[in-house]
Amino acid sequence: GNHGASAPAFAPVLASHAVFLGAAAGAEVAQQPHHQLRLVLRPPGSGADDDKVEKFNARVRDALGSGGELEFQALGPAAARRVLHALARAGRAAHFEVSWTSVSSPSEERSAPAARVLRFVARSSVGEVADLPELGRGIVVRADSQVLTVARALARASAQAHLRGSEPWRLHLHALADDARACGVLAKALATAPSLPNYRSLMGTPELFRPARDPRLRLSVRVESLGPAEASVADDGPTRTTFQAYPPGPDADPAAVRRFSASVRDRLHQGQEVFAECRGADAIAHTLKALCQAQQRVAEVEFQWAEVAGRAAPRPNDGDASTEHDDLKLSVLHVRARAAEPWSEFNAIDFKASDLLFAKSSTEVKKLSWAVSVQTRKRGAVSLHAFSDNIEAMSVAAKALATLPRLTGGERVVCVPSLGWAARGGGAAAGQRNPVLRLFV
Repeated sequence: GNHGASAPAFAPVLASHAVFLGAAAGAEVAQQPHHQLRLVLRPPGSGADDDKVEKFNARVRDALGSGGELEFQALGPAAARRVLHALARAGRAAHFEVSWTSVSSPSEERSAPAARVLRFVARSSVGEVADLPELGRGIVVRADSQVLTVARALARASAQAHLRGSEPWRLHLHALADDARACGVLAKALATAPSLPNYRSLMGTPELFRPARDPRLRLSVRVESLGPAEASVADDGPTRTTFQAYPPGPDADPAAVRRFSASVRDRLHQGQEVFAECRGADAIAHTLKALCQAQQRVAEVEFQWAEVAGRAAPRPNDGDASTEHDDLKLSVLHVRARAAEPWSEFNAIDFKASDLLFAKSSTEVKKLSWAVSVQTRKRGAVSLHAFSDNIEAMSVAAKALATLPRLTGGERVVCVPSLGWAARGGGAAAGQRNPVLRLFV
């Protein structure tokens, strides 16, 4: 369901920065609204020497001691571990939020993909005394732990606490302090959890301790829920990276279909563009149904035809199946989707102001495509429906939208998919309600 928007716990950094020369770990000062300053530090990576690490820790300790706010962009598990250690050694309780963002080097070409990094924002809580964690309570994170598994455990625990009305909610994450990979998984899980169902922002407070039963140094992060998390949808913003999804085909395992749908839903909520290459009606149907599950905000979808290299099946008596005449081009459907307006805003549209078209398995793709073009030009939009228990009908609807640019000299359309119910026509099924795929084009 939709959650109300909440103000972010920390104000965003403005575009203008005043750069100062500092310690070996680079630093900037960003001007905040209401004249609040935020120190931006670059954490040392895996190859940093002890002197550089100590200077970084001292900068963090001094900034938090003066009541300042800090921002870090950590690329790689070693950098994430340095941030968590520095905050834990600050001499006072240091709260942080962590999220995914993407950055690209100014020297890189514009076409080069941006790197996904962890963005920490931290500040101290003067006078707060942290509770001593117990190793047996909470979630233990190891180097081989899966980020999504830990993130979903966090989201599930937060959701259960919310349903019980037991917020404020707290939970501890534990990892070996010297294990950079485990610390990296821990930080990534905290950044990923707010984008999973329940969608609640999380705040962490790191501590270092040695349990009585095991003298190895441990990193413990006390996690608290801050309230509903808003989806990231900034146009061309820092999180607008592309996630490639691989849709299941015919006779897919239901568990694989659920994992695919969850991945698409979660990535859209994170603000990422989702891309899928669909070969066959089953892949198209699974992709459409997954996009219908977008939470908080609708998925805006565009279909395009593309040609990819393929190979025909070997013919009898052909001998070598890799001969030149076997090479061919296959037409596949490319699907691109991004999070758009909130569902409440989309549902306020007067859908009766546009016509309704219906796709069946027997519908001719080109004729349906022309009908969509006529209606969108005439009224600005059109509703295109197909029964969602008929994968061929859903495939026809998607193919019609992908074909439209070829018929109109490049005219492009986007659609918002959703699922609903409709009554079938006459005959024995008259009056029966059946699930329907709705594409608002």
